[in-house]
Amino acid sequence: MTVDPELAKRLLKALPDIPRWLETRSPLLSGDCEVLGAVEEPLAFVVIDRPMRLASVVGEPDGEAIREAVERVGEGCEVLTQEGNREYVEQALPGWSGETAQLHLLADESALQKAVPEYEVPVLPGRGVVFRTDVRVVTGASLARAEGVPAALRDELERALLRWMVVAAYTEFGQLASFCYASSPTETLWDVAIETLEPHRRNGHAAQAVKFLVDHMWQRRKRPVWGALESNTASLALAKKLGFRRVDTLVVMAQPGGAVRA
Repeated sequence: MTVDPELAKRLLKALPDIPRWLETRSPLLSGDCEVLGAVEEPLAFVVIDRPMRLASVVGEPDGEAIREAVERVGEGCEVLTQEGNREYVEQALPGWSGETAQLHLLADESALQKAVPEYEVPVLPGRGVVFRTDVRVVTGASLARAEGVPAALRDELERALLRWMVVAAYTEFGQLASFCYASSPTETLWDVAIETLEPHRRNGHAAQAVKFLVDHMWQRRKRPVWGALESNTASLALAKKLGFRRVDTLVVMAQPGGAVRA
């Protein structure tokens, strides 16, 4: 599943490296994608990113191309589009539902440094024991050995490892707490994806994992993009706490009976 390199170059040149095009440009850069219904004037096409179960619609490509993209991705497919062509995509996919996602940028890394102290020290209920977070880079071998990771999340982390890297926050007692990973890097951006295991939520582990990966990517001159559905108030609140500021939106669409993941 590879896109024609020359076509990918032209499409990349037509789309600036900004948050709204992150999930569209990343698979084009990697070459690990398909492009359907491409028209370059006016610009319109669909990018299929099967590993991430995404189809990204740019402009107003032929409706059949949109439907074929969804069919090729299969179960669990999400469609990304913009507010400007949302109605057109909805007409091509009857019964699908969409929700607006807010996109945020961290303009100044120092804001994150101030928001997240070097170590969190929550107290274990009823034990009076303090612990600190230890953040490490995850390898395929360490992920395979990890316990308590749901199957769906494990699959997503394995896909993320193929694209870039994953870091995990552990408690001082070696318990796996939270993951942060970059699934769609571009030349200057990457998307912040986080997941905290149920027993360890609201203890600051996610912030520690985010800080670690932001530091790592900042050294490579890549800025973090935080995307969250408007219904995900917890994610939006954490983004604000860590110093992220809204810069744009996109629309995430799910098939009938499905739920968007962002």
